Amino acid sequence: MHVSSEAVMHLPVWDAEHGTLAMPVLSARISVHPYSETSTWRIPHVTLEPWQDEVMECLDPAEFAAVIAQVRAHCDRLDGVLARLVAARAECGGS
Repeated sequence: MHVSSEAVMHLPVWDAEHGTLAMPVLSARISVHPYSETSTWRIPHVTLEPWQDEVMECLDPAEFAAVIAQVRAHCDRLDGVLARLVAARAECGGS
């Protein structure tokens, strides 16, 4: 098995037992298992962990591109939430 280095982002997430922890999200790596009995594992593919220990395995380029597009679209929606938050805080005198 061959695995690339990992592209990962950490976000501070509250944990009731440990307090705030830097949790890995959207962790992606390219893998290939040349001797696998499963043909899709024998060609390079992406393994994506949207959240720690939650795995989307064996994504081909089109599937990975679709996930990236969903994340980008969601970031646009988050920008909308941010704009509404700024407006709401301005209305109540907060910054």
